[in-house]
Amino acid sequence: MRVALLLSLGLVVACRPRAETPEAALARQAADRKAADDAIRPLVARFATLFNSGHADSLAAFYAPDAHLMLPNQPAVVGPAAIKVALEQWLAAKPTIKFVTEAVEASGDLAVERGSYEETTVPAGSKTPVTDKGKYLLHWQRIGGKWLIVDDIGNSDLPVQKQ
Repeated sequence: MRVALLLSLGLVVACRPRAETPEAALARQAADRKAADDAIRPLVARFATLFNSGHADSLAAFYAPDAHLMLPNQPAVVGPAAIKVALEQWLAAKPTIKFVTEAVEASGDLAVERGSYEETTVPAGSKTPVTDKGKYLLHWQRIGGKWLIVDDIGNSDLPVQKQ
């Protein structure tokens, strides 16, 4: 009986996964970061193209089912259907946008992208373009093998306009 117990205990100990060494952890993190960066940068470029073409429906497909779009000076919008409506309202002014991805950090199926943007629009009733510059964070998640935006937040670098 003792022999069987010792053999069982030995099998349990032998089957335990070994702790990841610091070197292996750094290598895995670097591989995760590179894979996410390689996947996300082209998605951001495609997003900008679709944004500049006014395709709110295609843009909404970039968002996860429970995604949050957090635009300045308004409540968060949740879910692709509501995000599509918010984007349609935003795109009605025919803005153009340029994104610069500054960093992508990732671990497994989660990634965070940090970047900056420049958006130009011509306000209704004006002929003079207005340019806004700011920064953004995107929380991405790989769902079903596809990277989707879970949280999207950006804010302007410009001072608040006095009315």
